[in-house]
Amino acid sequence: MPDGSTIAPPKRIEEHGRGRFWEAIIGDRKGKTSRPEVFSEYVNAVRRSYEEAGIDNTDEEIVINRIFTGGYVTQFLGIYLPERLRDMGIPEHDIQRVNAIQLEIPRHRFMPDEATQIVDPELIAKEALVQHRILTLAGRAIQNSSH
Repeated sequence: MPDGSTIAPPKRIEEHGRGRFWEAIIGDRKGKTSRPEVFSEYVNAVRRSYEEAGIDNTDEEIVINRIFTGGYVTQFLGIYLPERLRDMGIPEHDIQRVNAIQLEIPRHRFMPDEATQIVDPELIAKEALVQHRILTLAGRAIQNSSH
């Protein structure tokens, strides 16, 4: 910080004993907020996109439904929203299209120095391209599998 102080590392890094955060944590509340085939295609899209971008995509770096399994928004969109849509009389086919998946990514990919919390514009642009690629690959795979 400008006064010479630093921001403590995120508690989750300290709690899990790693020097840095995982490359991805993907969660769907342990299968409660997305259909298995949608979740599988999304995980595959993350792995392929990471490989293309040169990001470690091993099982040690991509954590699936453990540590964090999806927060409140994932739960709301994947569990509560479908319940409300059913109550409103929305057709089940349309409700089945609601899938909520949480992807946590590490700050080190776009914030080289977490102590100062300064985002590198070039790195955040690269990260945006990776995220776009993930959504494109997953969307195409899901669309193709539903035909």
